Amino acid sequence: MTDQSAFGQEFASVDQPLIIADFRILIEYKRGTDTVSIYAVQSSETIGYDDRTGIDVAIGDASFWINTADIDFGSGAFQPKMHDRITTPSGDVYEVLAPGDLDSEKIMRRVPVVKVEYTG
Repeated sequence: MTDQSAFGQEFASVDQPLIIADFRILIEYKRGTDTVSIYAVQSSETIGYDDRTGIDVAIGDASFWINTADIDFGSGAFQPKMHDRITTPSGDVYEVLAPGDLDSEKIMRRVPVVKVEYTG
């Protein structure tokens, strides 16, 4: 069996399952005494540079991408807010810095965090 691409080339079509990588981790999202377990994608970026005085400087940025509908303690979805806590499976605890930004489809929210408890 053959198919045709948008550019007109023929190629052999294969009935194989699509492999999708899943980078989500199960986190605990906590506000006060309320906790909900949800999936999120953890991201971080570190930018390093020489400040021209001989000192290497590193600036880090950490965040979690969370489905906006998942942040729900049972009375409807809500926005993240400062001082909420996120605990990862390894036991690291992060504090939410701001509600974060929505993606263009308003499905996922990038929640900026800072690590406040380390597991080792």
